[in-house]
Amino acid sequence: MSFFIHQTWFVAVFWFLIKGDVVWCNCSMNGMEIEGANFSLSNGLNEGSILQYQCPTGYYAYPELAYRCQLNHRWTPEPQSRLRCRRVECPDPTVLQNGYTLPINENKRYYYESKITYHCYTGYTLHGPFRRKCLENGKWSGSNPVCRQDSGDCADPGVPPGGMRFGNSFEIGDKVNFKCRSNMILIGSEQRECQVDGQWSGTETSCYYKYTYDSPWEVTGEFGRGIRNTLTSEFVDGTQKGLSITLSRNGTLNIFIALDVSESIDDDSFQSAKDAIKTLIKKIEVFSVYPNYEVIFFSSKIHTAINILDFYGSNNPPPMKTLLEKVETYKIEETDRFGTNLNAVFERILEKMAAIKIRDSRFSEHKHVIILFTDGGYNTGGAPTKTVEYIKSLVYMDQLKNRLGHLDIYVFGIGAQIQDDILKPLAIGEGKSHYYKLKKVTDLQKTFDEIIEVQAIHIHPNFNISAKVNQGVKEFYDYDVALIELVEDAPITISLRPICIPCTVETNTALRQNLTCKEQENFLLKNQAEVTFLTKKNFGKKVAHLKLDADRHNCIMQAKNHPNITEAHVPVVATENFLCTGGRHPYLDQVACKGDSGGAVFKNYESRTFQVALVSWGSKQMRNCKNNRPVHSDDESRDFHINLFKVVPFLKSILGNTEKYFVPLLFVD
Repeated sequence: MSFFIHQTWFVAVFWFLIKGDVVWCNCSMNGMEIEGANFSLSNGLNEGSILQYQCPTGYYAYPELAYRCQLNHRWTPEPQSRLRCRRVECPDPTVLQNGYTLPINENKRYYYESKITYHCYTGYTLHGPFRRKCLENGKWSGSNPVCRQDSGDCADPGVPPGGMRFGNSFEIGDKVNFKCRSNMILIGSEQRECQVDGQWSGTETSCYYKYTYDSPWEVTGEFGRGIRNTLTSEFVDGTQKGLSITLSRNGTLNIFIALDVSESIDDDSFQSAKDAIKTLIKKIEVFSVYPNYEVIFFSSKIHTAINILDFYGSNNPPPMKTLLEKVETYKIEETDRFGTNLNAVFERILEKMAAIKIRDSRFSEHKHVIILFTDGGYNTGGAPTKTVEYIKSLVYMDQLKNRLGHLDIYVFGIGAQIQDDILKPLAIGEGKSHYYKLKKVTDLQKTFDEIIEVQAIHIHPNFNISAKVNQGVKEFYDYDVALIELVEDAPITISLRPICIPCTVETNTALRQNLTCKEQENFLLKNQAEVTFLTKKNFGKKVAHLKLDADRHNCIMQAKNHPNITEAHVPVVATENFLCTGGRHPYLDQVACKGDSGGAVFKNYESRTFQVALVSWGSKQMRNCKNNRPVHSDDESRDFHINLFKVVPFLKSILGNTEKYFVPLLFVD
């Protein structure tokens, strides 16, 4: 194919005159041009500068994505063949087990814009997309499909395109191992274990070519879910409680942000990265969490823009405006931007954590989030691996299993010379991957612009997870309801429409009746009435039946099967605010699994859908809970859902507020 030839000129040229003297730059562009590709230099042709190419969409620079100007006036790596733009290739998708892909490609090479379809053998069901397309970043669109028979305690984890899986038994305790082709990079977990809750340990495995990147919207989704889990834990009576971690209100969330500003980062990229950091801080502000921040810019030296210790020992921590100004106005001299000491960053964070532990006796309750932006290279200070182990030891306190949720390290590899082998081991966190690869610094701004688009989070004022501790109840979920207020309206489409809320005029209109609030409740909530809620992934439907009136007592008494609840606790934890479902008689109900909490419980009437409750907690974790698969109840399992008719005053205070920018709902008495 032919490329449109475009030349890019720079202020830095091969020869220039200064006061009549001829000055020779460190590196030469002779033989380094690629036909049809633009290029950029982070620091002209000077030592340490990065030469990076921009090929047309769907192509990448070959044999290397970028080169660095060395002290010996040569580029590294030194080109061994003609530089050119190659078409992006996606990993081989024919690794699908128990199925096949079409069209058949004998050489198994799939390039940008290639399209394939997935098909399963007889007796197997396809889970995942039917069609996929090779994208410009070297990835296939959509998730990895799996052909499975739904056997085993855990669902078939599949095989990533370009990879191999060793292990085909999916019972509790079984392990599977993954490997990528020799010319590819494994992202995610090399080994995963089937756990008692029917979930696989670790993170989903992918195989990347060296030119493969995550798109900003992908990072937005993954990073956004992780950081929201930290930020949306509720504050009640001085404590903040998530599903697995309790945090004190004051000084409990420490966020360390570190940005590589060595000579590989040009001035425009530095400003773009600062803008992204400010955006992230502003987005976090809308949550009911008040973090302590440390913002570090690093090269061979450590430059502190915001000192986290300023938040300790003071009743007046720095306001938001001051934090943003400190980031924006911080400048670094060019002489301080040589070299990269990645280990020094983690040593500084370790020092600050140790100082915080001395200053705050509640250090064991703290959660720490480290967010690192770098290309992963270092030329001084040694590898940071051991220092990260010291940080883990300080935070985990020899209780790894119970304290995993107290430390998250998000690593963003940015640029064309990402050192995966250095950066991947640094990423730490539960569930999804905490390691991301972005093509350029400006993608950070795109990522954070879309993340955490929340105006406010409204938590029921009576929710208090610790309210019954003195009665022996470790976790009390009464009034377990909150409203998330978005910045912009959600788009109404053929597949997305409003759901009717209890005790509103809108619900009466949908019912075509003129009912009071109590009459709506009696109409929608009847003993053995069928209700529906959704699985946490792919929105699979689960069906259950309400146990009211004479059947309610027997239903709620099964709460004693929860490991932390005795029979004496049942009347305390299963209050009148909960609806109860589950069991095998007179209907075989389906039950909620881990991750379903917070989902809507709804009833369909004629052509409309009415939300009547929220999934809150269950009495028993079923062993065969699996992704995307509804699970049937046994004789002891029960689910407890917050009855929205019992929290109407809270809903009305937010949704019926006429001072809000959105159109308020009209509530009936």
